Amino acid sequence: MAKVVGGGAAAGKRGEAVELKVELQSNSREQQRSALRKVIASMTVGRDVSNLFSDVVRLISSPHVDIKRLVYLYVAANAKMQQDKAYLLAGSFSKHAVMHESPLVRGLAVRTMSAIQVEKLADHVAQPLRSALRESDPYVRKCAAMAVAKMFATNKQRMEEGGFIQHLQELLTDSNPTVIAATVCALNEMSNTAEIDREQLDLNNRNGGMAVNDLLSALSDANGCNEWGQIYILEGLASYEAESQERAELICSRVLPKLQHSNAGVVLTTVRIILNYIERWCKGGATNEDTVKVYLQKIAPPLVSLVSGGTDFEIRYVALRNISMILQKFPDLLTHQVKMFFVKYNEPIYVKMEKLEIMLQLVNQTNVRSILSEFNEYAQEVDVEFVRKAVRAIGVTAIKIESAAEECAAVLSELIKTKVNYVVQESIIVVRDVFRKYPGRYEGLIALLCESLDTLDEPEAKAAMVWIIGEYAEKIENADELLDDFMESFEDENTEVQLSLLTAIVKLFLKRPDDTQELLQKVLQAASASEVPDLRDRGYMYWRLLSLDPQAGSSVVIGTKEIINEERGSKMDPKLVSQLLSHVGTLASVYHKPPATFIQNYVEKRTDDEGYDSDEEEVEHSVAHDASLPHFSTPNYTQHADPNQDMKMKPTAVKRGASVSRQVWCKREATGGVELMGRFIAEGNELFMDVCLLNTTQGVVSGFLMQLDTNPFGIAMAGALTHPQLNPGENFEALIPLTINFASCDMNKKAETAIKVALKSSAGLGFGTTGPVLNMLLNPSPGMTKDAFLVIWQGIDVEKQFALNTNAQTAVDQKFQSAGFTFVAKRTDNSTDGLNAVQDHYYYGISTITGQYVAIEVAFSSLSHACMVSIRSQAPNLSDLVQTYILGLQIA
Repeated sequence: MAKVVGGGAAAGKRGEAVELKVELQSNSREQQRSALRKVIASMTVGRDVSNLFSDVVRLISSPHVDIKRLVYLYVAANAKMQQDKAYLLAGSFSKHAVMHESPLVRGLAVRTMSAIQVEKLADHVAQPLRSALRESDPYVRKCAAMAVAKMFATNKQRMEEGGFIQHLQELLTDSNPTVIAATVCALNEMSNTAEIDREQLDLNNRNGGMAVNDLLSALSDANGCNEWGQIYILEGLASYEAESQERAELICSRVLPKLQHSNAGVVLTTVRIILNYIERWCKGGATNEDTVKVYLQKIAPPLVSLVSGGTDFEIRYVALRNISMILQKFPDLLTHQVKMFFVKYNEPIYVKMEKLEIMLQLVNQTNVRSILSEFNEYAQEVDVEFVRKAVRAIGVTAIKIESAAEECAAVLSELIKTKVNYVVQESIIVVRDVFRKYPGRYEGLIALLCESLDTLDEPEAKAAMVWIIGEYAEKIENADELLDDFMESFEDENTEVQLSLLTAIVKLFLKRPDDTQELLQKVLQAASASEVPDLRDRGYMYWRLLSLDPQAGSSVVIGTKEIINEERGSKMDPKLVSQLLSHVGTLASVYHKPPATFIQNYVEKRTDDEGYDSDEEEVEHSVAHDASLPHFSTPNYTQHADPNQDMKMKPTAVKRGASVSRQVWCKREATGGVELMGRFIAEGNELFMDVCLLNTTQGVVSGFLMQLDTNPFGIAMAGALTHPQLNPGENFEALIPLTINFASCDMNKKAETAIKVALKSSAGLGFGTTGPVLNMLLNPSPGMTKDAFLVIWQGIDVEKQFALNTNAQTAVDQKFQSAGFTFVAKRTDNSTDGLNAVQDHYYYGISTITGQYVAIEVAFSSLSHACMVSIRSQAPNLSDLVQTYILGLQIA
C-alpha cells in the first residue's frame, strides 16, 4: 500500500472548511450557530474565511436574532473582499433596518450597513439611516448616530446634502443618555477630520448651546450612561466654549463629581474641562487666582490616585505623562504629594523613568533632601538606563537648587568612588554641567575624575572630561600629558570629542604657552587636515586667531561663558503646553505632540483665544486669502525678466482651491519633521506655486530654504522661500511666483511629469516630488482659425512624429478635445497608389500660458491599426513636452 507523505495541514484545513460548509447548510439552528461561532473565531485569529461568504450570508434571512448577529458581524468584516456579493445584500439590510419587528435587528442592520466600506452600497444607506435616526427605540437611534459618522468618512457630500448633521444636532436633546453619548461621539469624530463648517460639528452653535444642559443631565445618569458614554459626553463638553464665565463655572461644578470616578479616562477628561476653564477664564485678578487654587486643589488628589497602587502600569504611565505636561503649566500643583512619585521596585522601566522626570519637576527647597536621597538610591540600581537617568537627575538638582549643590556634589563624589564604569562616565557628564553652573567650586572632584580616564569609552563622557581638563588646565599639573594621551587616538575619535579636544588644547596653550606649543601645533594640523567641515573650520579659525592676536584669542576662548539653566531641554514651549492642555487624556498628551503631527488630515479646533478671526472676518479672509500670502523678490533666473516684475508679483484673483487641493510634496519623515504640501496654480500667463509648511516636531524650526530641480518644463522659483521660524504645530503658507523658460528645459528628464523639490531647514534636508505640472502650462486656443493654423504649420520646419497604437478616430478626437486641444479642421485624402487607402487628417491647436503655439496633426489610415501624430511648436523642446502630455492621456 502506498504511503502518502505531507499535505496533512492543508488537508486538515480543507476538511475543516468542508465541515463548516455542511454545518452552515444544515437546517439545525444549533449546528448553524456552532458553525458561525467557529467562523468568527477563525476570523478573529486572522484566518481567511472569505470563501464561506455565500454560505454565511444565506443565513441572513434566519428568524433567529443570535444567528443574524453573527452573520452581520461576518459580513461587516469580509465585505471588502466580496464587494459584489455584499452589494447584493443591500436590499436585505434596508428591509431589516426599517421593517424588522426586533429593534435589536434593526439597529444591527444599520450598524452593519455603515460598517461595510463598499462605495456602491452608500446609495442604499441614506433612506434607512434617515428612518433609523427618527426611530422610537433608543438602541436603533444610537446605532444610527454612530452610523452617520462612519458614512461621513466615506461620503461627506452625501451626508451634508442629506441633512444628517442636522439630524445629529437634534439628537443632542434626546431623552436617552446612551443616544446623547453616541451623538456626541459621532460629532467629535467627524469634527477631528472634517473640512466643512466646524460649527455644524461641535457644540458651539445654537443647537449645541441649548443641548449642554441635556448633556449634563445625561452625564449625571449613572444607570443610563456607561463609562464610555460619559467620556464621549465629557469630550463634547470640553469642546464647548461657554459664552460667559458663570456658564463655564456651572459646567465645571457639574462635572466635578466625575473626578472621583474609577475610570481613568473619565477622570482625565474631567481634568481637561477644568483646565480649559482655567485657561480661558481665570487669567489675572485676585478672585481668579483664588478660583484657580480651588480647582487645582480639587484635581490634584484624583491625579495622584491614578499613579498609586491598584491601577495597571499602562494606565499609570498615561497618567504620569499627563501629569508631567500639566506640571509644565502649574509647577506647584503636586509639590506636597511628591512621595507618591517615589519609584517602587516592581514597576516597569517606562514608569520609573517618567516618575524620575516628575520628581525633577517637583524638587524644591523643602523636599530636596528626601528626593536627593531617592536619587542616590536609584543610582545604585542594576538597570543601566535608569541609573544613568538618576545620576543626571542629581546633577540637574544641583543646578536647579543652589543650596543643595554641595550635598549633590558629595553624592556624586561617592558615586564616582564606586568605580562602576557607566556610573563614572555619567557622573563626568554631570560634573561638567555643575562646573559650568558654579565655576571655581567643588574642584575636589577633578582628581577623582582623572583616576578614571583609562576606562572612558563613551564620546560624551570623553568630551566632558576633555572640557574639564581644558577648563582647569592651570590647576592640573599634568594637563598637557592627559590631553596628549587623547591626541594619540584623535583620528579615531567622535567629532564631538575632536572638537572638545581642539578647544581644550587651545585653552591649555593660552594658559601655559611655554610648554604646550608642540601639542598645539599637532592638534591644529590634525584639525586643519580633517574632512569634517566643523572641525576643519574651527581649526583654521583658532590658527588665524592665535597668529594675529593671541590676546583676542584668549578673550574668545577663555572668556566669560553663559551660565547654564537647569530648565535646558526640560521645559516645553509655552504655546505647545497651552495647546496640549486641550488634549489631556488623549494620545497627544502621551506623545507631548499636537495631534496634527501624528494623525493624518487632523483639523485642529480653532478658538478665539488663539487669535483667529470672527465669523464675518473669517469669511472675508477665506475669499481674499491669496492676497494675504507673503510674496517674494524679483526673479533673476531669466534674461527676459521685466524690471517692474516685483510690482506684478501679487495676483489679485488667483483661484485657489477651485480644483486641486494641496498634496504632500515632502513627507515629514524625509525632512526631519517638516511637511511640505503644495500645488500649482495658473492665472492668465503666470504660474504660481501654492505651498504650506507644517512643523510636526516638538521644537522651533528655522532657516527654511526651498529649491526646484532642473526640469523639462523650464520652471524655476522667482525668489527664495524665506520665513523666520515655525513653532511646534504651526504652519506657514506662501504663494510663490514661478518663471517659465522653455529654452532652458532639461530634456534629459523629458519623461518626468513632475518636478523634484528640496527643502532644507534646521530640522534637516529632505527631498520630494511635486504634483503633475505639464497640464498647468497648456491652454486651449479657441481663437485659432484654419488660416492662422496654416501660417503656424508652414512657418515651422522642425516636426516631431510618433505613433499611437489606436485607429479609433472618434475616441482619439474626444480625448484630445477633453484634454484641452482645440479642434481646427479635418481633411480626407484618397490614395492614388492603387491600394484604395483612405487617410483622415485631424488638426488641433494648443498654446502655453506664456504664449507659444503648438500645432498638431493626427493622421489615420484605413490600412493601419495605428495613427501618426505630428507636432510643430514655436519654442524649442516644447514638442517633446506635448508628446509626453499626449502619451500621458493613455489613448488606446
